Amino acid sequence: MSPTHTSTVYRVADWSEVFETAESRKYKHLTWISERTDFNSTGWQQGLDTFGPAKWLQIYGAWMCIVRVAATAKSRGVLCGANGEPYSAARIARPGGVDPDIVAECIEWAITVRWLLPADAPGESPDTPGESPGDLPEVREKVQATERNGTTPNETRRNGTARKKTSEPSRADDEKNQGVTSGTTGNATPSRVTFRALIERCESLQQLEKHPVTPSPAGANWFGSVFGPDRLRKDMIAHAEPKEWFTWYEKQLGSPSPVLNAANVAEAAIALALVYAARRIPEQSVKSSRLAIWITSVTMRDAANATETDLKRAVQAACEFFQAPLPVTRREPQKADEPPAVVSKPKSTRSLKESLSSLRSSQQSGST
Repeated sequence: MSPTHTSTVYRVADWSEVFETAESRKYKHLTWISERTDFNSTGWQQGLDTFGPAKWLQIYGAWMCIVRVAATAKSRGVLCGANGEPYSAARIARPGGVDPDIVAECIEWAITVRWLLPADAPGESPDTPGESPGDLPEVREKVQATERNGTTPNETRRNGTARKKTSEPSRADDEKNQGVTSGTTGNATPSRVTFRALIERCESLQQLEKHPVTPSPAGANWFGSVFGPDRLRKDMIAHAEPKEWFTWYEKQLGSPSPVLNAANVAEAAIALALVYAARRIPEQSVKSSRLAIWITSVTMRDAANATETDLKRAVQAACEFFQAPLPVTRREPQKADEPPAVVSKPKSTRSLKESLSSLRSSQQSGST
């Protein structure tokens, strides 16, 4: 993105839930915004891992400039003027005297992690306090001028408290099960497939879920992010063997703040499958790094990028490393005097390929 121009209008994801309160919605013009006081969000940790402490402070400072400019826009949270012209990085940087190049870099990263979304598209933010990154709400608020008058949809806030009901309809029917647009490569990504949804549809993963993984005591001193540069190298996506990833999985389980905490072989296998998925992405097409893409998928517990081949390879590697038996599909024995019965295949016995195809087609059908 050029620091002086962008052709797309973006909005701040979850604007009303994160940066406003019931009091602020009463005002036509904002002179302040709501901002969290802790540093436990997934987005904050991703920023540290991507840029390092010193550069991240610059990027986050630019982000706060973006938020302040968005707060004064005609439609709150939307980065465009009253005439619909999108704000450029230079326009955003000017009021705060910030370097436009830093703002442009911040915008690119914010699009990648979905802190910024196209104004006319649904989406999710990975940074949702009080919720599991893998269980984000699918219903998002419609961006419209009625926000300025204090009316908001009937929805639950990001801090878990219920909003007062209003007469405005929900966008569940419009936005449910739709895909999102990736800011990493500019191409549409598959509809989101959570770890839990994949496991429930795949018997092999259900069997591996019964095999626990013991947390490693070596992770006890892993304070802060488990994705830190001293714990994961950028070249690991391209070169690391399954053993290194599974060792990391065991250590992060033993850390004070594990990201993946199911502690079973199925979860470890899905994490490795996402490594294989990230490995297929051409490095030159990635704005940050393939490791950052993998981190985003893992923290959001989104397995949509993994293919059947990725999962089969990962399942086999996980069984070898954790000494778990290879999964088998069990069938009921048929009596000799009974003719073959024609029955529908249960969801639990679907193959990996069928499971992924079913999940994605069911999600995409809602948008057609």
